[in-house]
Amino acid sequence: MKFIQIAFIAIALSFSTHASAEPAKAETIQKILEASDATKMASMVLDQMIPLLKRQLSGAPEDFWLQVRQEFGGKELMEMIIPVYQKHLQESDAQEIYKFYMTPAGQRLIKAQPIIVQETMMLGQQWGQQIAQKIIARHKAMQEELAKKKKS
Repeated sequence: MKFIQIAFIAIALSFSTHASAEPAKAETIQKILEASDATKMASMVLDQMIPLLKRQLSGAPEDFWLQVRQEFGGKELMEMIIPVYQKHLQESDAQEIYKFYMTPAGQRLIKAQPIIVQETMMLGQQWGQQIAQKIIARHKAMQEELAKKKKS
């Protein structure tokens, strides 16, 4: 009985400390995004999209593309991203993340992260293709085995 009371107290305390934790502030998240070059990443995505769109919209003049670049520079995306960070991070954690990004190791991570993401995405695609081939081969073998059993 004593164990149950202690368990209830522990659960109640964990809920109260979690509930009282302050969600990350938009300003802190903005600092993290700026420090981690997330705004540059959004700009890089736009840099990749515009040439593709230019081919599809070949009649658009160059000043149209300059206006597009200015209007969709990444600020809108950052405003969409901030609530996601706030949903998953507490203010104290966000401040520690920002502090880390300001360290030499954090700066090295920021510089390396775009290529790390690119390389891991390529590896993930390769892995996915290999898995798909194995699943298809396994399915084919199963179908052949079933066909043999039906003939027997």
